[in-house]
Amino acid sequence: MNNLILLSEKLRLFQKKVNERKDLFVHRDNLFNKEIGKILSELGELEIILLRIVSEASNNDKVSELKLDIKSLHIFGFIFIESVIYIFRVFFPEARNIEFQSIGKFLNSVEKQKGNQQGNFRDFLDQKLGNIQCLNDALRKFRGLVSHEKRSTTEWTITDSLYPMSGSKIVNVPWSEDKEFQEQSSLSPTQFIGLITKEVGEIVDYLEEIIDAEK
Repeated sequence: MNNLILLSEKLRLFQKKVNERKDLFVHRDNLFNKEIGKILSELGELEIILLRIVSEASNNDKVSELKLDIKSLHIFGFIFIESVIYIFRVFFPEARNIEFQSIGKFLNSVEKQKGNQQGNFRDFLDQKLGNIQCLNDALRKFRGLVSHEKRSTTEWTITDSLYPMSGSKIVNVPWSEDKEFQEQSSLSPTQFIGLITKEVGEIVDYLEEIIDAEK
C-alpha cells in the first residue's frame, strides 16, 4: 500500500509541475489533465483492492473473495498500466505509426517502427522500453495464472492467507496423474504492486526530465 501512496504522490507532484507550465505543448485540448486524472483514479481503485485483500485474509470465511480480489488486482493493474501507455501520445507527438491503445499494440508497433523514430521518442524507447516490457511480461504471467480459465489438468489453491500482501498467491497445481506439468504460482500482491510502482515510477521520472528540458 505504501508503494501505491508514494506513486500517487509522485503523480500529483508531476501534475502540479506540468500545470505550472502553461506554455507546454502537452496542454493542447487539455489532454494532459484528462489523462492524468484517469490514471490517478485507477490508482485509487488499486488501493481499494489492496485494502480488501488485507481485510479478507484474516477471515477464513472470505478466502473465495480473497481469490477474487487477487484476480481483480490483475485486471485493475492492467487498466492502470494501459492508461500510462496511452498518455505517452501526449508527450511524444513526433512518434510515427505507433499505437498507444494498449501495451500489446504499443510494443508490437514499436518493434516494427523503432528504426523510424527520432528525437525525444527515440531516446525514450532507448531508455525506458525495458520498463514497459517488464510490465508486459508481469501482466502476461499474472493473467495466465489468475484470470484465464484453468485447465482440466490443474486445480487452483491459495497459500499463506495470513500474510495477504506478501504471501497470498494463486497456485496452479497439477493433478497427480499429470506429472508432466509443473506447479506455478502467481506473483503476490506485494510483488505485483512493487513491480508496477517501480517501473511506472521510473517512467514518470523520465517524463519529468522531458518537461524540465523544455525550459
